[in-house]
Amino acid sequence: SEGEVRFFGDDASRMDNLLDDANIGLRIHVSARTADADALKGRLERARSGAIGKGGEISLMIAGLEQGREVEVKLPGRYRLDGALRGALKSAPGVVMLEDA
Repeated sequence: SEGEVRFFGDDASRMDNLLDDANIGLRIHVSARTADADALKGRLERARSGAIGKGGEISLMIAGLEQGREVEVKLPGRYRLDGALRGALKSAPGVVMLEDA
């Protein structure tokens, strides 16, 4: 009927599962001056992937160090890079930007 929306498909997956399975990485750009390491750690711990080979890798891009240098720190393990984690990270003190890697 008019105004009705219909979807057809044989296989449906949650979007966060698709992101997880794609093994994309995430770069978290943070300011060394305003970042809160404990706040970041707490948010990341909840997203640690217990399954071997599942999830994406995360790097911290730390700016604002001496002589204007930026340092990349690759975090150990893998993480569920879903919308919940991204939202939590965006609200963490010192996070400037999230970037898919």
